[in-house]
Amino acid sequence: MFGRDGSSATAGRARSTNGRFTGDDLDRLVRAAGQDDQAAVARLVHVLRLVVARYCRALLGGRDLAYLSADDVAQNVCAAVLRALPGHRDRGGSFLHLVHEIAADKVADACRIVAGDRFGTGTGQPAALSRLAPLQREILALRIVVGLSVGETAEMLAIPAADVRAIQHRALAELREALRDRDC
Repeated sequence: MFGRDGSSATAGRARSTNGRFTGDDLDRLVRAAGQDDQAAVARLVHVLRLVVARYCRALLGGRDLAYLSADDVAQNVCAAVLRALPGHRDRGGSFLHLVHEIAADKVADACRIVAGDRFGTGTGQPAALSRLAPLQREILALRIVVGLSVGETAEMLAIPAADVRAIQHRALAELREALRDRDC
C-alpha cells in the first residue's frame, strides 16, 4: 500500500515472509498504536508519512501555496490520524478509508485557505485535469501518483474495485481527448 520505494510494500499482498508490509501487518500496527504503544505509533507515522506526503503533493504540488506546503499538510494529516486512532477501533471500517477522508479534508482546507488569501484565483490545476470530476482526479492521483493498486484505491475510497477501474478508464479517455483538442 505504501508505495514503490521499497521501504514499505503494498498492503494486501500477503508476503510478510519476504519483508513486505501486508494488510494484516497494518491492522496489527493500528491496533497497537490505538492502545498507545509508542513504538507502534512511531512505526505507523513512518509508514503513513510516505503515502500521505505523496498524496498531498499530488493534489497540491502544482500550486504556489506560499506559506503552506504539501508536506505541512501531510504532517497535519498524520497528526489528525493519530488523534482519530482511539475512536477508529470503536467505529470499525477500513483504516485506509479513515486516512483518505482525513487527508482529503486537510487538502481541501489548504485549498480554501489559499483561495481565501488570493480571493479565489483559480484551481491551480492544469486545464486538462480541471475538466475531470473530483472523483476522477482523486482516483488518478491515488493510482498514478501515489501508486496504489486498484484494490487499495477501492478500499481507501470505499467503492467497488470495478468502479475504480471504470472511472480511471473514463478519466484517462477524457484527458486524452482534452489533450487532442488542445493540439488541434
